Amino acid sequence: MGFTVAIKDKDLQHPFYQELFSLKNQTILDVGAGLGEICLQLLGKGNTLICNEPETTQLLSIFDRAIHDLRDTSGLLLNNELFPSGFGDFAHNSLDAIIVHRVFTVMTSNTVLNFLREAHQPLKPGHGTIQVETKRKTKHV
Repeated sequence: MGFTVAIKDKDLQHPFYQELFSLKNQTILDVGAGLGEICLQLLGKGNTLICNEPETTQLLSIFDRAIHDLRDTSGLLLNNELFPSGFGDFAHNSLDAIIVHRVFTVMTSNTVLNFLREAHQPLKPGHGTIQVETKRKTKHV
């Protein structure tokens, strides 16, 4: 079973979330989306969101919430691939951003290293970003 992390009002003052929620009209991959807290907020800002979550029931919950809360699923794509091997499914230079929100804490160090080695391939050159937030500290790669 997967998990999700609630984003509290005080968290929104953190630079990671301020930068993250300012993204508009971009193609974004959210790895380990949980129940879609981040996906749904970004979907409402004209972004195309690829919500990745290995737990199919959580992906269905994201879809249901998009219909109920936003009444629009046109920019929502669901993906249950495991990463880093899942990067092979994306064309080179196809993503503006990759979000890794509290996911590295449940990966082995080798998986994290492999993830970071592969993650650059689908990012658009020059402005593509990987935004990483862990439980301990925030990192921008």
